[in-house]
Amino acid sequence: MIKQPFTQWIMNDKHEQGVGLVIGQKVTKTLIGWNPVNDRIITVCFHSTCTKTTVVQVYAPVEDSNSEDRDAFYDQLHDVFDEILCHDHKVLLANMTALLGNNGDCFQHVVGPFVIVQCTNDNVACLRLFYNLIGLCTGNSYFQYKMIHKKI
Repeated sequence: MIKQPFTQWIMNDKHEQGVGLVIGQKVTKTLIGWNPVNDRIITVCFHSTCTKTTVVQVYAPVEDSNSEDRDAFYDQLHDVFDEILCHDHKVLLANMTALLGNNGDCFQHVVGPFVIVQCTNDNVACLRLFYNLIGLCTGNSYFQYKMIHKKI
């Protein structure tokens, strides 16, 4: 993890695109370190009550991107999760640019019963495979929300 002042990092590098994580003043006291992996992935590690919490913020390639870029992104994201210690609490905050529907297939444990859309797009295959390999699920699809609170 990088442990340098934020302003020093921002001033020394040129940034035209990418992801970031905005945290409050109180939370900065628990910050252990952060690592901008690339323009699509950043990891931030915090002290929490019982263990360390590592937040991985990502922005996946869009539907129109070529398959090589998409595969490279998911390979690098998999490597990032492999580097996180197994006893750390892992949180993935992501815009995966995928319409994740529940098709009743073998990846049912990835998507809960309250999924918003029933159709999917091409990014879903990569996302489901990644979630299956890492052991993640789409958390917001396991809770029932009022239609006014859902976004497609």
